[in-house]
Amino acid sequence: MSQSPTDTLEQFIQDEAAALLSEEQGSFYPDNHHRIHPLLAKASKLLPPAQQTELYFHLLRLNVCPPIRTAAEFDALNAAYTRVTALIGRGYPVCSLPRPKGLFLFGRDARDALDGEPSATQEAYGKLLTVWRYLDGFSHMPGMLNKKARFAELGADFALAERATKVLLQIRLAQDLTSATCLWFWAMVLLALQSPPLGARVVDWLLRAASETPDHRFLLENLARYVSAAGREDLLSRLDGPLKALGDSTG
Repeated sequence: MSQSPTDTLEQFIQDEAAALLSEEQGSFYPDNHHRIHPLLAKASKLLPPAQQTELYFHLLRLNVCPPIRTAAEFDALNAAYTRVTALIGRGYPVCSLPRPKGLFLFGRDARDALDGEPSATQEAYGKLLTVWRYLDGFSHMPGMLNKKARFAELGADFALAERATKVLLQIRLAQDLTSATCLWFWAMVLLALQSPPLGARVVDWLLRAASETPDHRFLLENLARYVSAAGREDLLSRLDGPLKALGDSTG
């Protein structure tokens, strides 16, 4: 007998809840994600509110951000995210959601909130999730830099570029990036660079933050590449001295 949609979602919840107790990955999701995902838009009709929050909690742990259609659904998602914030930073299999992604979508984590940002809403979440998926959708840097016109369009929304900037300024490079080539990170940098004042803040921040990492040289050289690609020649001079110093240190 085939499993009902409600049974499918409930089995996912139960499997992940049991696995989390042992800090393991559940076994149901990997083999059934193709069955689970089409049901997410119907979750509010298939599950009572408490179970809906449980569903969202485990999805967010897996770095799956579900579609949200109503304010009530967002309330359940927001409650689930509040629980997830206690696990962010633990990494796979406990929680794969990147802390900066949570900050960008919800404006807060367990430690910080984005200063001056409005409270999270269903409408804002939908818009920000669309943007995040674009920023996180690149497979290499040249492809990203070829989309300068699209980044200029996104950057014309100052509130959006400012939110990305606020997230960047809260990033701890060693803890929050999987590598110095993390593409969503560089996409956020390119977005911030579309605004003269915001780009300057990000450049100054990364100059300081990069100096405390083993990837200092790569980060500064790549920053110069992105600043140039964004047409921000006014900011390149800020990188001349640090880049020269790096060259002198290996001379």
